[in-house]
Amino acid sequence: MAEEPIETRLPAIRSAVPVVARPPEIQALARTVRDAEDPRIVRVVAIVDAMINRGPIDQLIAPIRPRLVRLRPPRPLRFARLLFHPLDRLFVPAARWRPEQKTLMWTARR
Repeated sequence: MAEEPIETRLPAIRSAVPVVARPPEIQALARTVRDAEDPRIVRVVAIVDAMINRGPIDQLIAPIRPRLVRLRPPRPLRFARLLFHPLDRLFVPAARWRPEQKTLMWTARR
């Protein structure tokens, strides 16, 4: 039996997950997303971006952020993105952050 597509599993998992948990379903889904082809990743990111309260579903995107830099999928312009867009260049991944730079770690945005 074929596995259910990622795109159909996202909304169901989001509604059933406590905000602080990372249950096995999300871990398995994160592995599937990580191994997916580029067009499917773009669709998954679009679905996640469309969610108002993403909660732990955001953890699906974390392992593929380096690929997203290369893919540059279209992102909806919401108020928070519009507000912080001028500051985007100030935020860098934690691995590239250095104290002497005039930047902030990506994790500081949360």
